[in-house]
Amino acid sequence: MEFIESKSGKKMLVTMEFIESKSGKKMLVLDQFKYYFTANRWRCYKKDCSASVYLNEKNDEIVKRKGDHFHDPCKTIHRQKISIACKRKAIEDISQRPKKIILSEVYSSNTNVDINTQDISAIRKCIYRARRQTLPTNPTCISEVHDVIDFLKPITSKNENFLMINDINSNIIIFSCETNLSFLCKSETVYIDGTFSYCPNFFLQLFTLHGFINNHYVPLVFCLLPDKKQETYFKVLSVITTKCDEYNLILNPKIITIDFEIAIHNAVKLVWPSCAIKGCRFHLTQSWYRKIQELGLIVDYKQNNWLKHTFGLMYLNPEDVSDCFVFDLMSDMPDNHKYSQYTDYLLETYIHENSKFPPKIWACMTESLSQTTNNCESFHSHFNQQFYKSHPNISIFLKILVENVQTDTYIKINSANLNIPNTPKNKSTLLKCARTSKAITDFKNKLISRYSYVKCVAFNYVK
Repeated sequence: MEFIESKSGKKMLVTMEFIESKSGKKMLVLDQFKYYFTANRWRCYKKDCSASVYLNEKNDEIVKRKGDHFHDPCKTIHRQKISIACKRKAIEDISQRPKKIILSEVYSSNTNVDINTQDISAIRKCIYRARRQTLPTNPTCISEVHDVIDFLKPITSKNENFLMINDINSNIIIFSCETNLSFLCKSETVYIDGTFSYCPNFFLQLFTLHGFINNHYVPLVFCLLPDKKQETYFKVLSVITTKCDEYNLILNPKIITIDFEIAIHNAVKLVWPSCAIKGCRFHLTQSWYRKIQELGLIVDYKQNNWLKHTFGLMYLNPEDVSDCFVFDLMSDMPDNHKYSQYTDYLLETYIHENSKFPPKIWACMTESLSQTTNNCESFHSHFNQQFYKSHPNISIFLKILVENVQTDTYIKINSANLNIPNTPKNKSTLLKCARTSKAITDFKNKLISRYSYVKCVAFNYVK
């Protein structure tokens, strides 16, 4: 902003600033007219307008003005400034949703009265264009994904190689580093879970291994898988074990906590025969609830507590599950053929010792949160929120994984190694644990019956 002298000799206040053009070149804005630089002067951006301006060497003072504009001032300068700011932010944070960036910038610019829906649409297109220019071309087939991974050669903030395997034949890609594997090998319990919606195109799932030390759950190995086959899971776990060997580390967890997918169970048994498999309580209740839905018992579930009470079986010792189911629950079951179908399903799939998922996998008398992969689910939920659309570009996916997720993993590993407290902060979770702990104590002290105990703890997983 400065004062200049008019033709009549009066001083006039003019506003002067510099902005960026669509092509990234410097432009002068003077009293809502735009100029581009040529040789020794700034010319009006309209080709058939002869108006021009001369500035001093520092470009902060007007030396001379020539010609007059025959057209109206530019009405899109505010939009252009917002667009420039949005493009810059969109490139800096590729995971942020375009609309959120735009609205935030419009709000902070205090020019929302001049912006309309067409402007928003134009700015959004500029954001997409800017992001496309900074990222490799989106692969059109899975072989191109492998090429992009090899080209990018991901390195962590601690200068560790983050690509463990990029197998073109099996279409398996695994990301991790020596620091992560070292922590994984120290963890007696390993949690495994997958997410599907925000996995890059051409892959079915992001399959993640988490370690657990000093009450810290830490995501450590990230695998892009093409399917849910046993052979694929077996190869992934075998490759991770072999990679640990290369670093003189031994990966032999005592416990693996996973969901109720038989292919993963079988693969774990093949790779670590002595490892105890524990089924996630959350996934167990999901399976049982889906059966209730399938049988058309949702209304009964909401109005009759008997179906809810079956969920309390997971808080018993494995050897007590069958007796409680037969002598307590079934003797109290409403006379309904759909209920019988539900109990048949539980017996055949979960209750009998020779069932697909016997009680030793999922039953345990403890209030501990370690019996669930909820923290893995939480990780995947937060991970998914970092993308503004499902099945993201592999380059965006990898950037988020390396810069955001792995950086956070380093912080969590450091916190766990320093034994920094990490107790649950959710009041509901703390109350649930306290209530369950009291019920366990009362049952062990024979203050309540087995069936009363099951009824009490069953409501921890009410749907």
